[in-house]
Amino acid sequence: MARELVQTRADADTVEALEEFAEEKEITRSEAIRRLLRSGLEAQDEPDDDRFSKRYDDDDRYEGGRIERAGYPRGVIPAILVLVLVSTIILVVDLIVSLGVI
Repeated sequence: MARELVQTRADADTVEALEEFAEEKEITRSEAIRRLLRSGLEAQDEPDDDRFSKRYDDDDRYEGGRIERAGYPRGVIPAILVLVLVSTIILVVDLIVSLGVI
C-alpha cells in the first residue's frame, strides 16, 4: 500500500503529548501519528462509544490535548466543599467550647 504525505500544525501541548506517546510506545513520531489517526477513525465508526460521538459546543475548550467541558475548573467544587466542612467543624468546636462541654 502506497503512503501519501499528510501534514498538519498542532499546538505545543499536542506535540508534547504526541512525543510522549511515541516514546512510551517506542515508535517514531510518524508511526505514532499513523496509529492515533487510525484509532480515531476506527472510533468514529463505533456509535456506542460516547467519548468519540459527542458533539461539542462553542463553550467547550481544547487544552492539553483533550476537550474539556465549559464550567467550573477542575477542583473548584471539591475545594468549596472542604472549606464548608472545615468551617462547620470550627463553628461546632467553638460552640462546644463556649458552652463549657469541653
